[in-house]
Amino acid sequence: MPNKKPSGFTLIEVLVVLAVVALLMAVLLPGLARARASGKEVRGMSNLRQLLTAYTFYYTENDDHVLYGYSPGSVGGKDIVIHDKASGYDFKGLPAQRYPWRISPYLSDVWGVVYSHRRPPPRPASGDSESAAFSKAYRISVHPTFGINSAYVGGHEHFLYKGFVRNGATYLPNSGAHVVFRASEVRNPSQLLVFADSRSRGGGVSETDEGLSYVSPPRAGGHQWAVVDGKFKVLNSTGFLGLPEGRYSIRAIIGFFDGHIERLLPEELDDMRLWANGAASQDYDFVK
Repeated sequence: MPNKKPSGFTLIEVLVVLAVVALLMAVLLPGLARARASGKEVRGMSNLRQLLTAYTFYYTENDDHVLYGYSPGSVGGKDIVIHDKASGYDFKGLPAQRYPWRISPYLSDVWGVVYSHRRPPPRPASGDSESAAFSKAYRISVHPTFGINSAYVGGHEHFLYKGFVRNGATYLPNSGAHVVFRASEVRNPSQLLVFADSRSRGGGVSETDEGLSYVSPPRAGGHQWAVVDGKFKVLNSTGFLGLPEGRYSIRAIIGFFDGHIERLLPEELDDMRLWANGAASQDYDFVK
């Protein structure tokens, strides 16, 4: 009787199949990773559009006053207070200083919008003690995906930026200086950056994906950062910066005052004419 051909694959056939599979994975996986990153970037751009719309609603409903950037606890003798419907508490101080809580009434899901790069931290909830709710409110306000250009739009309470001036025990907007506080002051809405991808850098922070509630211009009361060989270099070592670094590609997602969005390279962002209202030169800075 003739011998039967053995069933199954030979070792050579198995090795060939494994080699083909490995080759296909090497070809396909980078493409899948790029597609995944592209999908996240599209979602981020969609969220930023919602944020810009809410920003416009804010100054439309507040007599042309734009949203404060990083505000003092009290402006003109009036405390900055935000109300959290979930826990029922009113918050002053640190949570209210940052923009996310103050813009939250204009967004149905503020945390789903401002956190595009990761799941947001726990939110204050019904049944929380006041101290626990405050701690959550503070934490969730610190590291959103998008930072606001508070040094030049809306003001920033910081000794470098002088976005607000002390008036006795409180602060007043530094009106008439380098900061935009009213929408009607904006000279070119399509060229004034308001929100951007913002990654927390400096101040001993490691290279993580954490966001920051404000985004730092290249120059604001001194040279803050520069671009060297296509990459950001932190120049201010005295505190935290929110660098406008892209998360899903080398290009950062940028939102402008007129509501449009662009994706810009680091070297394109190193231009103060995008950051400061009416800046005439790329290396503009205000006088402290």
